[in-house]
Parts: sequence; structure tokens; C-alpha cells
Amino acid sequence: MPAEPYLSCRVSAPNRDEQRDPQADRPGLCPCWIAGRFLTRYPFPDPSAVTPAELGLAVPWYLVIGLTLGLAITAVAFLLGPTVLARPTGVAAALVLSLWVWSTGGLHLDGLADTVDAWVSGMSSRERTLAIMKGPGCRPAGVSTLILILVMKFAGLETMI
Repeated sequence: MPAEPYLSCRVSAPNRDEQRDPQADRPGLCPCWIAGRFLTRYPFPDPSAVTPAELGLAVPWYLVIGLTLGLAITAVAFLLGPTVLARPTGVAAALVLSLWVWSTGGLHLDGLADTVDAWVSGMSSRERTLAIMKGPGCRPAGVSTLILILVMKFAGLETMI
């Protein structure tokens, strides 16, 4: 058993003769790290191989990671806005949008592009739709959707900043 069980995702099972350590059953911060590594590009500690049970424990942390990320991006928007650093709203909106997309690794944008591509191009059969979603490329419908979504996000940010 590790010296500090709250730092590890792995919990070793006790032998028959050993007393069960109540601390060993607590997953600690491992689910948070799993959620952080999945949802962002920030350097959360590597939990090594992850079991399906640990993935399930990470789901409640998605809200915490999302709120933290949203608060951080909002703080950057506030700092770049005209009230603090007096940047033009277009420049501030572009920088905030860039930070937003970089921070999430474009995870939702990738999923959106795959969904639109599969919906538009794969209407002929279910197998074709699934093959398009698994493929690494992005078709014109996906690219057009991404451009429109990013323009709308930019316009929204520029209005709010």
C-alpha cells in the first residue's frame, strides 16, 4: 500500500490476516485528475491505467472542472476587457476564445464536427454514419459548422466583454 493513499488511484487489497484500512477505500483526488486530464489540456497528474470504476468516479468531478475552467476564463475576460486593461473588445474576445478552445483541447468542437459530418454525409446507412464518426478527417459540413460556431462564440464574447 502506498505511503500516501490519497495520491494514488490504486488501492491494494489487504491479505486475509490484515485489518482493512478505511483510508485505502477512499479514491482521493484520482477521479479529479482523471476528469481534468480528459476535459482540459492542463497538466493534471497521470493516474496511469484507469479502470471503468475509476472513470465512473470521475464523472461528478466534471462539474468541478467545468466550473473552475469557466471561472478562470471569465477572470481572463474581465482582465482583458475595457474596465481593467482597456483592450479593444474584439481583441479581448479573440484572446478569450483562443484560451477557451486551447484549454479544452477543442473536445466539444471535435465532437460537434464529427456529429454534423455523420448526420449530413451518413444518412444512407448506420454503418456509414458510425464509420464517418470514427474517422480522423473533417468534411465540409463539419468545417462549416465549426466556423459558424466559433464566429457565434466570438460575437457573444465581444458583446459580453
